[in-house]
Formats: sequence, structure tokens, C-alpha cells
Amino acid sequence: IAFRGEPVPWVTWGIGDFAMKVGMGAAMLLPFRVLTGWGSKSTPNGSAQSSHANLGHQNNKIQSEPSATWAANTNGYEMFVPTSEWKKVLANHVLPPGLEIQIDVSSGEKLARIPPHSSEAVDQCNTEESVDPSSSISERATVDQSPKETEESFQLPEVHASAFDYDLPVERIATRPCEPRDSSKLLVCGHSLPEGDSTPLDNDPMWRIKDAMFLDAPDLIPHRSLLILNDSRVICARLLGIKASTGGKVEVMLLAPELPSKDPAIALGMGSGDTTWTCMIRGKVHSGEELICGNVALQVLSKQGPDAKVTLRWEGDMKLGEVLESDGRVPLPPYIKREADASDLHTYQTAHAVNEGSVAAPTAGLHFSESLFSSIKSKGSKVTAVTLHVGAGTFKPMDSDDASKHEMHAERISVPMATIDLLKKAILEGSPLIPIGTTSTRTLESLYWWGVKLKLADCDQNSTELRVDQWDPYRVSQSVGENLISLVMLIPLPRDDIRSHERRME
Repeated sequence: IAFRGEPVPWVTWGIGDFAMKVGMGAAMLLPFRVLTGWGSKSTPNGSAQSSHANLGHQNNKIQSEPSATWAANTNGYEMFVPTSEWKKVLANHVLPPGLEIQIDVSSGEKLARIPPHSSEAVDQCNTEESVDPSSSISERATVDQSPKETEESFQLPEVHASAFDYDLPVERIATRPCEPRDSSKLLVCGHSLPEGDSTPLDNDPMWRIKDAMFLDAPDLIPHRSLLILNDSRVICARLLGIKASTGGKVEVMLLAPELPSKDPAIALGMGSGDTTWTCMIRGKVHSGEELICGNVALQVLSKQGPDAKVTLRWEGDMKLGEVLESDGRVPLPPYIKREADASDLHTYQTAHAVNEGSVAAPTAGLHFSESLFSSIKSKGSKVTAVTLHVGAGTFKPMDSDDASKHEMHAERISVPMATIDLLKKAILEGSPLIPIGTTSTRTLESLYWWGVKLKLADCDQNSTELRVDQWDPYRVSQSVGENLISLVMLIPLPRDDIRSHERRME
């Protein structure tokens, strides 16, 4: 079409254009052959074998050097020396296998580190194994890239999500809390219930169930029990908005603060532009984009799948917590089939909610009222509180039927020393511990397993975070075998080891 009307036929123009491209390609190939040595015939196997032998020699040199000399220059390239902290990767760096890598797609900057609780990369760095330059390239690849067997292996139980399937009719799901809260129904299960008002279980007649009300709880709770509540408060973490560039709709779910502190109490008190949060974003959004959610502008710093990091900016002197209450919504769980409204900020909270930071309410606690707690205390029991900020894991569906393949998000917990003292006293006196709901249970379990790890010196005592990873209970319990530490053995930990750990963190 371009040459229509010209005296020279278009076929001639096309052939000439193609010939010019072939000629340019041939001319450009000559310096490429000189630079790469392609075409040399140093071995019977052809030209490629020579470059492979050179590569094998370089691999031999790198592998045989100790980790302290990794930075030695090899033909302009330097071996990247990894640490446990994120470290910038330069263009001439050669990365050892087994590292965790992060790439900012907007700037192209690449960061790498040794994965947490993994010694694979360090072991690769310090290996003394040499590589025979005369070996085949496939043999060398096996030496360089095959993952090392972990020093410590453990077995996970075989648990299938399908084993927990049950029918839950939609009409049985409450969309609003009862008023008063303690008028909710309560299912009681036990093996000493009277036969007149209880029903035996089909699969185990020794256990019986009966219907009751939460108002009956003071008479059902054993005398001198210690009830443990989760006092986390739900924030308006759900933001609806648009992309500044195209106007396309987006939905942002703030999960946890990253900067200047991972403590929600500090982050929610920050001003405009002073805080960075991890979040989940629904909608086609890329790193570097700006999102407008009401009076809040969010700058997307990085994004991988639905997970992202954003900074938040707004006009005025309001704190982030106040801005979210004005422009955000309470993130109701997916089984509540309605939109959130202003009343949810108060009704989708427990009566004892104090510390802001959750994206979902600790559900079991929604059934308790202040008057019910007073009645429980009057019967001789005590009530204390821990904090677990419910995270994205409560909304995340399981992609596999195998529970061992499901990765949970991390959740932040806080346990006051006064609560630890009450727990110690209850354990020593043999008083029943009654955590209210799964969040309080997970907090106590995490506290126990962190104590076990500290007692066994199984954690980084110089770390600024106290962590219990997803499978630590199985790993630690199988490593110590029959010598699993009892609760009573952990009693000396809080005042001694925890205090010294706090000093190291400071």
C-alpha cells in the first residue's frame, strides 16, 4: 500500500527491503562471533564445548573459594554475598541459588536475601566442593543447582479440608448481632449432662449435647476458671475507589502497617504520608499507580498478585484512624451477604474491644456482654485479655484439599505482663484456662511455642521480632521427641528471659 502508484512494483521493494535486513544481520553477526569466540574448534565436540569448559573452570574457582572471597572479580562479574537482610543486587552480580528475590517492576531495582529460618544459601556459600572442568555441563548443573536437603525434617499430619465440610443453610447465618448480646444460643457438649434435657451424639454416645443460652454460661463455667478474651478492635480497613489514571474501580483491604511501626496503635495515629501498609487490592493495578478512595490517595509501591504495599495521603491534620472511620468501611466476612453500614463500626465489635488493628471481629467474643462478665466474676472466676489482630488469613480460602499446602498470613499478638502473671498463677494452681474463641486459643498456643523455642535456644535472640512460624509446633515437638517441655517448666521464662529479650530489642 505504501508504494502504490510508484513506477517500481511493490514486490521489488519488498525483496530489496528483505535483502537489506539480511545484509545488516550478517554484518552484525561478525563482531558477535569475535566477542563470544563462537566458531572456535578447540574440541572434537564443536565450538560450544570450549565455552562450556571455560564456564566449568570459572565455576570451579567460585565454588572452591571460601565465602569471604566471593567478591573477587571474575571477568567483570562479582559474586553476590547474601545476608539475612534485604540487599541491593547490582547488574554485575552473580546470585547463588536458594535466595529470596524481590523486584520493583516500576524501577527495576532487585533485592535479595537469605530466606528467613533457612541456611540453604549460607551452606551453598561455604561449600568446599570443587567441580571438574572436564565434566559435562549437565553434571555441573546438578552440583550447582540441586537443592540441599534440610538438616532438620519433620512430618506434618495428613489433614484434608474436605473432612470439615458441613451444610450451613444461609438462613442460619446471623447478619446482625443479638440484642442483648448474651441472649444468643449456646450449644453445650459434655459427658456428664443429665439425660432428661440432652441428646447423645450418634458417633459417641458417651458425649451428650443440649441447647442453652449464653446467659447460662456463669453456671456452666467451672469454679475458679480463668477466661481469656481477645480485646482487638476492628478498623474500617476496606476502601472503595478508582484508579487516578483511568477511573477504573478498585477495592483495597488494608491488612497491617509496615512503617513507621508494625504496631497498629502507632500507625493509626500517624499523619498524611507517614505510614506504609500491606494490603490486598482487587482490580487491575500496577506498581507506581495512584488510587483515589474518597479523600484518601494511595500510592502503590509494589504489587504481586493481590498483595501490595501502599502509602496513604490525605488533606488536613486528621490521623489515619480518623480518616479510615470517615472514608473506609468495616470489612464484613464473606458469609455475611450484605454491604457494611455505619452501624457496623459499633455492632461488629466485641463488648470488650479496645486495641484497634483487626480486619475481622473475634467472632466468639461477640456473644458476651459486660453484665455477663460481671456475673462470671461473681461466681469466683477471673477474666483477662490478650490481643491478636485478626488478619487476611481469616478471609483466605484454601486452594488445596491438603492443609499442609495452605500458607497462612502472619498475625500480630500482644500479651501484657499482668496477663502472663495470671496465666502462671492459674497453671500452678490447676485452675481451668478457658480461651474465648480461636483467636485467644491461637495466642496462648503461640505464647507457649515461643517459650519452648526460647527455652531450647531455637530462635534468634537478637531479632527485633518474636516469631512462631506456621509449622513450628510440629517441627519443634518432633525434634525434642519425648522431652517436650511442660507448661510448668516455662514458668520461669516470662520474668527472666523475656525481660532480657526486651532489653536486647531496645
